[in-house]
This record gives sequence, structure tokens and C-alpha cells, in this order.
Amino acid sequence: RRLQHERSEEVLAGWLAIYSCDAGSGDKEASDAAALPSREAAKALATWEETHLVTALKGAGQAGQAGGSSASTVSTAWALRKEDDRAYFAYLAKHPEVFAEQLRQRDRWREGLPQVLMVAEKPSVAKMVAEFLCPERERLRERRGVADPCRIFEFPAVFPPTGKRSVICVTSVIGHIFELQFDGELPKNVEQIYEAPVVKQFTDSARKVRVAEHLQELAKRSDQLCLWLDADREGENIGFEVVAVCKEWFPDNQNIHRAIFSALTKEEVRSSFQSLGRPDANVARGVDTRQELDLRVGISFSRLLNGSLKKKIQKQPPKAVGPGFRQSITYGPCQTPALGFCVARQNEID
Repeated sequence: RRLQHERSEEVLAGWLAIYSCDAGSGDKEASDAAALPSREAAKALATWEETHLVTALKGAGQAGQAGGSSASTVSTAWALRKEDDRAYFAYLAKHPEVFAEQLRQRDRWREGLPQVLMVAEKPSVAKMVAEFLCPERERLRERRGVADPCRIFEFPAVFPPTGKRSVICVTSVIGHIFELQFDGELPKNVEQIYEAPVVKQFTDSARKVRVAEHLQELAKRSDQLCLWLDADREGENIGFEVVAVCKEWFPDNQNIHRAIFSALTKEEVRSSFQSLGRPDANVARGVDTRQELDLRVGISFSRLLNGSLKKKIQKQPPKAVGPGFRQSITYGPCQTPALGFCVARQNEID
């Protein structure tokens, strides 16, 4: 952070010196002789930091608080935080116990309060929901979790289903957590595609950013789960994917709630928060069925299309067919009708 803001050559030389001293190995005398210039640079950095810290302490009116009780050192750290970041971090390096006390003070507001985990469909929605629901007199806190893109927003508020003041913890997923795939090798015969077993696996995006671990880490400390997914079939299905990931801590629907909202406005979100319902498993199963049909129909029809395409290529070389002609084609219950609309529109334009 210092290098980013100040680009100081002294800081850079000092940090490199410290790392080179720590990495010394082999013959002790030879390494000590080689590390001597580095140690001098590191010592110069420490002296430079100490001088800057003393100056900052005087500027913040904390000159006499360099030592002393735990309370005085913590107050000194907060004072430096407001005045000078470089001096603040130098002070924490000298007093590591202060940082631990700061962490305890930071989380003191949540002591004794139950936690409600609220999950939205994407990070931007989570942020808006948190901003709309956070009471005006309370502070909205933001922090990182296991999944870096899915930020966590926290604030204290009364949770309507329980009527208790709770820590409202709002985060998100990034779309579907699971996808449907064939279990094992894909059958060679088209008829067998409709009988082959299928399983749900983590999507590439969910696996990459560790969405499941992110939700499980938050669910461990939560007493209630509230789903803020889109008010459609896909949103209901993603909601039950969240429930499946957190099943260990929410084995039944007793502590699981569903928010239904049709617009991202403060009035709509707050109204939905006051009238939470329950998720509908039948709607989610309907999406599971549609996904399985999409997978089986898509692969079987793609094979049939590719077979007919090969016959066409044998009769007519690709050059005669036209530029950009591909020797493979795929079918999808969504993508193919959409492509048909595009072709029909282009024909109208032509």
C-alpha cells in the first residue's frame, strides 16, 4: 500500500532488503557478508519508519501514548488511522496486540445477536438489497468472503419472521451453482441418451470462485436463511441450489424463507422483507426437469443434425456451400428457436 501511494525508493529498497535477509542460506559467514548491505538498508528503513512515526504521533497529539495501557495504544492507533496510513501500519508493526484488539472492537456490535443469511442472485442485487434494508441510523458494513466477487454486507435490524434484532448478512451467488451432466461416458446410440443417468455438478464459475465454500462459511454462524433470488422459475431453482449447499445447517424448511419482489426499488424490497414466504420445491423440480430435457434433447438432436450435415457435405463440397460453413452444428431448445427468429428477421430485412 505504501508503494502504491508513495512509490518511495527507500521503502522499496528496505522491503527488498528484508526479504533478501530472510532468504539467506548456505554458509553463514558468506551469507552474512552478502547480506550486510541489505541489513544496512533494512536498518535504514526501520530508522526512517520510526522517525516518520514519531512525527505523525506528534501531529496527531499522541506523542505521549507510544507506550502505556492497551486502551491508550488502541486509541493511538485509531488516531493515526485518521491522520497517516503509513504511520498507522508502522505503529501496528510495533504493537501487534493492538490490531487483535481492533478486530475484537470491530465485531463487538454483533455480540449476542442471531445471524440471518440472505442470498441474492448476483453481487449487484445483494448490494442494493442491503442498502435498501439497512436502517438509516445503522452502519452498513462491507467485507470480503471466501468468494471474492460475492461481497458480504452486514447491518443490525429486526428480522420480521422472528421479531428479533439480528445481524443481517447479505451476500450473493453468481447464477446457477450446479449444472446437469451425464454420469460417465456419453452413450454412442441416440436411443440410449434418454436412459443414461445424469448428475448435478458444480458449474465452472461456481467452482472457480468457491461459491459453495463461501455460503457454507456464512451458514455455519447463521440461524435463518433468506433467499433473495429472482421471482421466476430459474430463481426458485437457484434458491434450492443454495439450500442444498447449506443443507447441513438448515436440514428442513423451518428456518428458510423466500423473498418475492418484482422490482429493485426501496419500497418493493422493504415490502417483500416484511412479507417473507417459503420456497416452492415443485417449481424448482420443474426447472430440473426442463434442464434434463434440454440436455438429452440437445445432444440427441445435435447428433442427428451432424449426421445429415455430413451427408450434405458428401454431395456438395464446403466451398460450394458458402463461406463460414462449419462441419458441425449443435441444437438447443433455446438457442435454435432464437436463431430461427434472427434468420427470419434477417430475411425480412433482405
